Amino acid sequence: PPPTPRARPLGEFPLAGFTPPEEVCPPWGDRVAHALNIVSTASEERRRSLGGVDDEEGDGGTLPSFVTSERAVQSVVDAFGHQLDTEKVKRMDRKNLQILDRLEKVQKHKRAIIRDLR
Repeated sequence: PPPTPRARPLGEFPLAGFTPPEEVCPPWGDRVAHALNIVSTASEERRRSLGGVDDEEGDGGTLPSFVTSERAVQSVVDAFGHQLDTEKVKRMDRKNLQILDRLEKVQKHKRAIIRDLR
């Protein structure tokens, strides 16, 4: 019988088209950096509109600062989540490539055994 095919380790399959976001835009990644920049800009605009005073109760037309800060934190958390989701998708693609490679080798092995038996 033909030899059993060897499974290739996951490390032999590259993360195609994926660069860790921490390498693109240190230390957090591009999506988080973008979210932080938006929060920073909004914070500066709010501070200027309030005349440098952080009004806890709001000034009629603006949200109280705790609601604003909650939204800011949530946007950064969401950005981290999106980055992790992107990485998970690429890792799943790589795992799928490994599985397909293994299936191809097993099918080739089975065909060779059947061919030898005939």
